[in-house]
Order: sequence, then C-alpha cells, then structure tokens
Amino acid sequence: MVLSFEDFFKKYKQALYYYLYRRINNKEVSEDITAESFYKLFINWNNLNTENELGLLAWIYKTARNQAIDYFRKENKYMKINDDNLEGVTHQEMIEDIEQDFDMQLINTALARLSPEKREIIELRFKHEMKISEIAEIVGKNEGAVKMILYRGIEELKDYL
Repeated sequence: MVLSFEDFFKKYKQALYYYLYRRINNKEVSEDITAESFYKLFINWNNLNTENELGLLAWIYKTARNQAIDYFRKENKYMKINDDNLEGVTHQEMIEDIEQDFDMQLINTALARLSPEKREIIELRFKHEMKISEIAEIVGKNEGAVKMILYRGIEELKDYL
C-alpha cells in the first residue's frame, strides 16, 4: 500500500516530537527539529519507497537524530532525559502512546542509570517498536552491535529492577 505523506505525518509527528523532546528537553527546539525532519522527508518523498512504512520511519528518525546531534554539537550541550518536565505532551498522550499502566517511575529511574546509548536503543526497540535493522541504521551501528547493546541494557535493567 502506498502511503501518503499526509497520512505518515499525522501518524508519526507526535511520536517523533516526543522522541526528540525526551533527548533535548526544549519544546521549541524539539518542534523545530520535528518540522525540519518532516520537511526533509517531504522534499525526498518521491525518491523514497513509500510502500515501506518502516523504512520511512527509520529514515525520519535517523534524520531527526542527526539534527539533534548537530544541535548539541552547535550548542556544546549533552543529551539528557528529564522525565519531570514533559511540557507539550499531555498525560493522556503519554499513557496511550508510551506508558502502560505499571510503575513507570521505577522503570524511568532504572533507565536513567543506563548509558545514553543503551537507553536510546531500548527506547527505540520497545517504546517505538522498531526493528533491530532500523535501529542499526538510525544509530549508525551494525545489527550485531545493536543486539549486544540491547541485550546488555536489558540485563542492566533487570539488575536495577
């Protein structure tokens, strides 16, 4: 099935924004990078395989991630996650999109103890339900490395929980 840009945008704009916001902790910058990522996707839409929704998703996440990295380099800042300040994301959206009815505080505390790389890969895999191959493309590592980082991150989470 050929996916329209409008349908893809409506389906994934909030998830991409939330992914960026959790890393940047700045509403305006997250909105700007989300918009820029979708603009780049729109410009390249005719050159991409629009029948491969997961491929498009990997493409836009990688684009957004690279822009976030550029932002941090430019601002000489480090990526961090701050669960106490989720401005722009309602509690209901968080429940529906990401968090289930369990003790997320405990899980977030455990996730915060992981390295940023492990945390990002775990979030992409379980919160954003991406395949290993998509995560590998986004983070710029081979699939074997992603699997190992994911495995080690899960083992660390088990120890913390």
